[in-house]
Parts: sequence; structure tokens; C-alpha cells
Amino acid sequence: MMEIMNTSNVRLVGFCAAMFASVAVAANPDGESWNIVNLGMRVHSANETFVGDKAAYGDHDLAYKIGYEYHEASAFWQLAANWTPDATGAAGTDWAVAPEMNLLFKDGWVRAGAGVLIDYIARDDGGSDWTSAYWQFLAGVGIPLGSSITLDGYVYYPFSNWEHLNKFDVSALEYGINLGYKF
Repeated sequence: MMEIMNTSNVRLVGFCAAMFASVAVAANPDGESWNIVNLGMRVHSANETFVGDKAAYGDHDLAYKIGYEYHEASAFWQLAANWTPDATGAAGTDWAVAPEMNLLFKDGWVRAGAGVLIDYIARDDGGSDWTSAYWQFLAGVGIPLGSSITLDGYVYYPFSNWEHLNKFDVSALEYGINLGYKF
């Protein structure tokens, strides 16, 4: 049985509090800001910086994404949850959910930033666990399709520890696409 409040759960509570604070800011938009809700997909890659049972994803694992973005002129917050129904990273992994929060800067169609994620991993034996928080860099393009629909494509580089940045591997890049509604 899982502990009620372990270190990972405390991190999750902090992560959720930051997400809710960002949403509260979005509740009072001015003329220079707007919101986007989106649906998307992300293709994961196996990544050597994640070891043991904390390696939730294998090559080509597909995640389904739901997200919210709060935009201002040159930057935006992105809050999302990724569900991977067939996670194959560690032995005995069944599925995984990954809430994430990113801060991106943009110039026209181009955007780039960094974010934090945490995985909830369900195992085949019925057990489950939260991973430690980890990081990602992301870059991509956002293409407007009319006045209220957007199509975004991203390249992600997730890593488990800042000391692992020197272990950059092109095969660890992940890719995603989102279709959004602006309001």
C-alpha cells in the first residue's frame, strides 16, 4: 500500500498548486492575453538518463495529450496531461500519466522553452508509483489555422537530472503535435 504523503506526492501537490496559480492568472485576461485548449499526441523515446522502474517509456510509445495554454505577447504557460495506455519502458509497466508544466517564449510561429513533469506509473501487478520530477526542453512551431484554431508541432528533450545534460542523445528526442482552440 502506498504512503499517503511521500516525497513524490509532496512534489505533485506543489506542481498542482503552481498549475492552479497559473490558471487563476488566466481567469482575469486583459486585451493582450488569450487562452488555448488543445488535444494532441506525443511519441516517446527510450532515454538512458531514466533508469530502473523510473523508465516509464520505451521507443515509439504513444501518449494522448490534453492541455491548456495561457498566452501573452511573447510567452505562454502550457499545462498538460499525457496518458500513455501502453507504456513499455520498465518491465511490468502497464500505463502512465504525466502532468507537465512548461514556460515557452515565442516569436511569430517559433516557440521554445523548458518545463517540469512527473509520471504516475501503473504496473501490471496492480501496484503504482510516482516518479521524481524531471525536466524537458521543447521547441516547435505554432501555425494558426484561421482566427481560433492552431496546429502546433514540438520536439522534446526530457532528462532526469541537470547533470545528465552532457549525455545528450539524438535518439532520446520525442515528438508531438497539438490541435488547439483559441478563446
